Amino acid sequence: KQRRKFEIGENVLASLHGVRAYFHHCSDLVSGLLPTMNRFQVEQESTRSSLETKLSPSWTAREHEIEGTIAGLRKITKDASAIVEGI
Repeated sequence: KQRRKFEIGENVLASLHGVRAYFHHCSDLVSGLLPTMNRFQVEQESTRSSLETKLSPSWTAREHEIEGTIAGLRKITKDASAIVEGI
């Protein structure tokens, strides 16, 4: 029984060392990519701001269209409820 516990402990310890080595390797990879990731982040932010500037008018138009549709649905619902009350 003691030997089995010892073997389990050894396996757990070996697994933990494996996980540590894996994440250390991932850490090295990511640290090598940081300059590229930062450059992509800056490019993404500038692209996002220019896209928002371009799409803002179309989103405003869509918002007004949706508000008009909702107002129309409210009127139809009101009319339908009046018909149901009449029946």
